Amino acid sequence: MPCGTYDSFYVYDYSGGPPLRVLQSRSSREHDEGIRAIYFSNRDTSGGRLILTLRTGVQCGSSWNRLSYDLFRLIPGTGPAVPVFSGEHGIWLADGDVLHAQVTSDEFLIEFRDQSINPRFRNRTHFLRYSI
Repeated sequence: MPCGTYDSFYVYDYSGGPPLRVLQSRSSREHDEGIRAIYFSNRDTSGGRLILTLRTGVQCGSSWNRLSYDLFRLIPGTGPAVPVFSGEHGIWLADGDVLHAQVTSDEFLIEFRDQSINPRFRNRTHFLRYSI
């Protein structure tokens, strides 16, 4: 990728002897993407965790981009992580660090800037909050 990177993310379980790959996350969208952030929830009552991956497009010369997010549930000892939710949204990447997220055992929140519906303002803060 001449203007960025194309990343993959792997999680291995070492609890049962040889390493077992339980999560493999690669971009599956039409455009090339790099990992922007990865978040792990605390353990829930079953010992499982939610894992949120955030990706942005690999491109040159623009503050406007695409944000992709994938949520997985991983319960140790039960096999591979299960995809729970995926989505995409526009994002404005100027003005420094404009992407924040948090994950708990039953919800996740993503905060970022994207286009405004008011023509007087270029962008506004968007909040995506999902209960799982």
